[in-house]
Amino acid sequence: MSPLSIVQLIIYAFLTPPTLYITYRHALPGLLGWVYLLAFLSLRIVGAGLTLSDPASTSASTISNIGLSPLLLATSGILHEARHYYNKNSDKKLEGLAVLSYHFFVVTALALVASGASALSNSTSAPPPTSKLTLLKIGIVILLLAWLLLVAVAYFAFLQRNRSRSVGGTRLLWSVVASLPMTG
Repeated sequence: MSPLSIVQLIIYAFLTPPTLYITYRHALPGLLGWVYLLAFLSLRIVGAGLTLSDPASTSASTISNIGLSPLLLATSGILHEARHYYNKNSDKKLEGLAVLSYHFFVVTALALVASGASALSNSTSAPPPTSKLTLLKIGIVILLLAWLLLVAVAYFAFLQRNRSRSVGGTRLLWSVVASLPMTG
């Protein structure tokens, strides 16, 4: 039994009710970000539970490693909500298409990483095929590019904050900027 898994289980279970409340309170503009944060918390809880039941489980390590991509998507959703408060007159369809494209970009990278990582977790002594390693590397590079794009959008949103008097948007933007070093 790993003490780290127990601590993770307790922390993420403790953070779930406030996140559910925030998801309810932020309603439609913030739904995308907060639902992905709930997905992140859920994946971490499941990963910690699987690790407690079987410390050598490959599915537990896969779920724990996949857990970071919902955090990247949650950060982008919360940034989208902050931009919603700043840009009341923006084209909603274009903004929605951009967010959807970004999420597709991250999910594609996640699929590549999961496919490549599955070859690394095989218990056979044979080395993984180079095609699987290539998929893993491409997925990691795409995730890095997605993070850099998120940093750039946050920077430009930060420049726009001076033209707005939205206190809620400013708080959300500061939370995104503070979380960016930990999501990258």
